[in-house]
Amino acid sequence: MKKLEADWYGLKQKISNTLMNFGFQGYISVADINGNTKYIDSELVPYEDVIESSIKINQAHFNIGDYCIPISSKNLMIFKISEKGMVTLFANKGNIAHLLSFKEKMNFYDEQIDNLIEDLEIPSTIPKAPPTLEKREVKKKVAKQILGKELPIYNPVLNEEISGKYKATVEELDILQLCDGFYSLSDLQRITRYSEEFLFGFLSNQIKKKKILPESYPLVIECPECKSKHYIIIPESVFREVEEPFKILIRSEKCNHEYIASINKKLKIETQSFKYFTDFQKDKFMKRLGEHYYSIIQEEEIFEEEMEEPEILKEEIAIPEEEIIIKRAYDYFSGNIRFKIVIENNSDEIIRDVMATLNVKEQFEINTPSNKITIIDPEESSSMDFILNPLKCGKSKIYGTVSYINAKGEPFSRALNPLLIHVKCPLVLPKRVNYIDTINLKETTDKSQSQIKYSNISTSKTFQIASEQISALDLTEFEKNEERFHALYSGVAKISGDPILVELKVGSDIIVVNVYTKDMIQGTGLLAYLKNLIEVSLKYSSQMVTTLDKISTQIFRAYEFSLLLSKLYESCESKNPMTDLILLLNELKIEASLYFSDLDLTKSYNNWINELESIKDKKIYDRTYLNLQFDLLKWMEEIIFLSETNSKIYYESPTTDVDICNEIGMRIFKLKQDQISKSKAYARKILFALMINYKQSGINLYNYDFTGETLEHDLVSGFLTAIQRFGSTISKRETTMKKLSYRHFEIEIEEDEFTVTALITLGYPNRVIINKLKEFVNKFEKQHKKELHDFSGNVTLFEDTKKLLKKYFN
Repeated sequence: MKKLEADWYGLKQKISNTLMNFGFQGYISVADINGNTKYIDSELVPYEDVIESSIKINQAHFNIGDYCIPISSKNLMIFKISEKGMVTLFANKGNIAHLLSFKEKMNFYDEQIDNLIEDLEIPSTIPKAPPTLEKREVKKKVAKQILGKELPIYNPVLNEEISGKYKATVEELDILQLCDGFYSLSDLQRITRYSEEFLFGFLSNQIKKKKILPESYPLVIECPECKSKHYIIIPESVFREVEEPFKILIRSEKCNHEYIASINKKLKIETQSFKYFTDFQKDKFMKRLGEHYYSIIQEEEIFEEEMEEPEILKEEIAIPEEEIIIKRAYDYFSGNIRFKIVIENNSDEIIRDVMATLNVKEQFEINTPSNKITIIDPEESSSMDFILNPLKCGKSKIYGTVSYINAKGEPFSRALNPLLIHVKCPLVLPKRVNYIDTINLKETTDKSQSQIKYSNISTSKTFQIASEQISALDLTEFEKNEERFHALYSGVAKISGDPILVELKVGSDIIVVNVYTKDMIQGTGLLAYLKNLIEVSLKYSSQMVTTLDKISTQIFRAYEFSLLLSKLYESCESKNPMTDLILLLNELKIEASLYFSDLDLTKSYNNWINELESIKDKKIYDRTYLNLQFDLLKWMEEIIFLSETNSKIYYESPTTDVDICNEIGMRIFKLKQDQISKSKAYARKILFALMINYKQSGINLYNYDFTGETLEHDLVSGFLTAIQRFGSTISKRETTMKKLSYRHFEIEIEEDEFTVTALITLGYPNRVIINKLKEFVNKFEKQHKKELHDFSGNVTLFEDTKKLLKKYFN
């Protein structure tokens, strides 16, 4: 890794760690103020053009600490963090308000970013935003501050136990089992992935039947600006505590509008919009997290200050319909919905940077919500395709916006008229077909395909789950190969009578379902229904093995962690720069604190990081690399011991997965082989010299230099004898010195009946060397027992020791 790349990666890791301290996983992109990307996580690559365009458009209006939200439907925020740098944060889960917590820590990274972008020239004068006009004098009432209290979040509680006789569908049981007082409407939507409309309708029905408590009033409030709907459940207790009618302030994340809903006990609702957010409202929203977007307001009246609208240079205005015509349509394509937008340029000038962004609901998934066309010439048209993956059957409106810049540099935009898409699930009847019919069906009908990723469940178990869900549709199963994880099902559509063929294939991490039918609409609907059934069943199966999954996940994490330790070991072997080692140690420290806190490795990593930081600009001795490698081998042993302990628990469980057992065994075997190989290599590398002395007199019987360097053996022998006698004198009894350290050398001493053997090494001796030394000394004394017993000073009797030495220290 180049130094600059390592610096950017290190900065990214620090910001990621900060976000994790706030309780959520975030993805990061860093750019300069001109929109040039310096670092980007893979999860943000689909939005890179949107980020770059947004930075360039808003460059003149950004102050340090400001932020913007380029895509309203995504948890994506761009911050100006310093004079030169912009940081973009993205989160797959949670609420966009969580990203605002980064503002508290952004000042920690401003200097680091500016230093890394040191070659960027900042314009001497940055265009300022157009000045606002002074307010004109108007007669108005003083605006009251909007005060009140948060509307209680409704957490449904089941009023009766769900018994085996309880009549409910799989989807309904999925919801009811979560009605325990701990989950709100948005929680249920996040966990079950059902649409908000479906959940609200089902809960409303259960509230009416008094199967769910507490008593409450379900309300659907429509935004007066864009007609988007808010599904709110108000506890009955609210009506007892406030005057009638009472008002609710609603701040909508769906459409970024804010409005007032006035409600009386007859549930008659009136709404009133605001033209802008007051400072009080902004501050209040910024301090809120979670679902607190609704407030009960106690005041009778709410006024807006009247002011003359300032003239905004290059204000984004509506697209003239006679000049630009926008058409949208959709069709069914291989199990997906292909949504097409066509832009016709009927003006006399070119238009550029044409951007279309879709806002889809929970019924669909979309990989790329924005598309861009660079230029459309006069009297020409161009189109953009978006692929929507339907997640369930039903109707859903697709919203979106189109924007462009004309030849004069003026920005224009227009909201798309919402288009209703209907995904139908056909009723099917069983019908058996033969293999010839199967071939004909595949050749003469259209194929729709859906792919479902899965993890933490074995392939065989996944195949069983998926095949059971397809069989439940009254389709005939006429081929099933459990070894190849392949099955075929046949039937006919109940209304049209068209033949339907369903093919199931399960791979190592993905389920593929193919539907062959003459009607692509039927195929798309059937796929969406099957996908939903299979995903729900997979979720339940996964919950049943949660504990085992955690154990196996910990083992697999240990494997990845050990690979990182091995990478650091190899970096020491190559004598890489200290900055590379520090970067890897920081990564290990984060992983250890998150997943291996019981091993208490963080302190060791901190000690090494501090030591390397203090010497990174000085001469680095080989002993530093050897000492770190010695510790790395110990850490590998600890990780292997943890993995073997967890694997025993997993193997002994009656519900273990055979494939996962085999995978665990293979990975632990690889870890042990790698650790043993490196331990032996380390042992060979640190060998310096070996000396065998006669115990009674201290005479040197044999010595060997592993490195070829000449050593004053008699001098060292005398030194060792003197040290041992000194130890005996101090302790007042015969004693043996086992270890000595001198400068960059370590001395391991092994004493037997007749001899004292010293092994001198260039680094700390590991277990391999210590065991080999004991074996060697034991064999030496057995082999020369007679010569040692009758020793009279003739050391030539031990010249053949080299053969024995090579056997144990080769």
